Amino acid sequence: MTILEDVNVAAVVGIAANVCGVNVGPVAAAVLGEATAVDASGRDRTICESAATGEPLTITQN
Repeated sequence: MTILEDVNVAAVVGIAANVCGVNVGPVAAAVLGEATAVDASGRDRTICESAATGEPLTITQN
């Protein structure tokens, strides 16, 4: 399921932290690094499992 498209890489940090159910501070650098890698390479990356559903949160370059 696609949640968002055409999102700024920096915005992904807050969105991912919210979906993953974690504070932005401890994971911001890791999520930003993963999102930047996806943006540069086009390869999908799974960041975490959703706190609400247990489904994986995957960042994909569109």
